[in-house]
Amino acid sequence: MSDISALQNRNTNEPDVNNVWTVSSVVIGSGVALLALFTGPLLVSEYISKLAVSESQAGFIVSVELGGFTLGAAILFGIARLNWRRIMSVALLIMILGNLMCSLVDNLSTFILCRFVAGLGAGVVMTMTIQVIGIMRSPDRVYGMWTVGQLSLGALGMLVFPAVIALSSVNAVFLIWALLAAVLFISVRFYPQGRDAESSMTENLNSKGRRALGLLGLLGLFVYYGGQAGVWVYLERVGFSWGIEREQVVYTLFVSLLAGISGGVVAIVLGDRLGRALPLTASMIISAVSILAFIQLRGTTTFVVAACLFNFGWYLFLPYMSAIIAAVDNNGSLLTGLAVIFPAGLAAGPAIAALLIETAGTLTPALLYGLISVPVGLVLILPAARLRQT
Repeated sequence: MSDISALQNRNTNEPDVNNVWTVSSVVIGSGVALLALFTGPLLVSEYISKLAVSESQAGFIVSVELGGFTLGAAILFGIARLNWRRIMSVALLIMILGNLMCSLVDNLSTFILCRFVAGLGAGVVMTMTIQVIGIMRSPDRVYGMWTVGQLSLGALGMLVFPAVIALSSVNAVFLIWALLAAVLFISVRFYPQGRDAESSMTENLNSKGRRALGLLGLLGLFVYYGGQAGVWVYLERVGFSWGIEREQVVYTLFVSLLAGISGGVVAIVLGDRLGRALPLTASMIISAVSILAFIQLRGTTTFVVAACLFNFGWYLFLPYMSAIIAAVDNNGSLLTGLAVIFPAGLAAGPAIAALLIETAGTLTPALLYGLISVPVGLVLILPAARLRQT
């Protein structure tokens, strides 16, 4: 154990957070928290049939859940000094309650409220995992593992949930989510009780200029993530509009999540050996190329390749973006900001895409929105990505 870790242990009376149990806990916890995002295209289709709503209305339901996710992250900003294990326990209870209620109600307004509640709990869980990774020794690699864990559970959900729905209904999916949240109680004891008090009170050694670049990077994250989420939740509808059979579309989305896993694996293998600006830029270029394919081309093969490129680029981006913010910030405030902006972009994106679809009556404006978000986000993020690591 390093001197720094030993000092931390003396200050917190807790085991070193850089252990396999804590890493596994944050990886699995974030995956369960984000299942609604990764299965978003499937949920949009089911909401249309179950609730008799339009495509844009189904997208709004996903946005409302991600809005609850954002509020949960924002709430943690104000309570992060409390005991982290207790916060996690309450958040998991909220997730369980929201998902259980979704399986029992039929009224549209009540259903939307329950999805918001489920998202609220998930947002707190997700934010807590970001906070914990931020105080680990190798955030680039752990954020890569974090990304791979999310995508692995998402891919499993995309593979299993259609069969579950066919055998029962979408209500069974909500029951599975509630059960997974209950299982996560086992992991709570592996979370630290809080950020080390001494480091939390230490003045951020980064200059105000560096912090400003970190805030600019968060704005870029909001723009980029909003655009990508707006494309992702409607990919099932894009495939359907191309005349591709639904089973093939669902299988393609599953395979695309496996491609996303490979993006996270690349981040784990590379770490920061090439810096962060280069792999981050490459990831966003790949995203832009995939969206151009959705706009300009047609065909099953094109859909498969473009969907795989889309998720590979998106989830190669995520570990490096998270590590950039962790490098700029050492007292937790920007990391909490990351946890707020991350779901805020995810919530705003489908809502904006839904408005564009409602106005134009076609999916193309939503794809253009995703495409434009790439260069705008890159311009805002690159200055922070190019900072020398400290």
